Amino acid sequence: MIITCAVGRVLLKAGADIGARDNDRWTPLHAAAHWGQAESCDILAQNFASFKATDSAVRTSQLISTVSAYCFRLSPRWSGPVWAPGLKE
Repeated sequence: MIITCAVGRVLLKAGADIGARDNDRWTPLHAAAHWGQAESCDILAQNFASFKATDSAVRTSQLISTVSAYCFRLSPRWSGPVWAPGLKE
């Protein structure tokens, strides 16, 4: 975690695109939320990452975080894809 956050800070200082997307249209905030990286989420938020950005399945980072936390509570070894049609908060 320490290395991840340090690298993130260096990349942001160097002008990395905080809204960059991968093939699934995930932003860095989607990935940090999925993996429960609270400090990384804080760093991204402090640098104005969008909490409204959606991925290719129209999921926000908040939805991904909620589903990942729920699935992890069901099975600490869970590392599958996040998909929760009809999830209600």
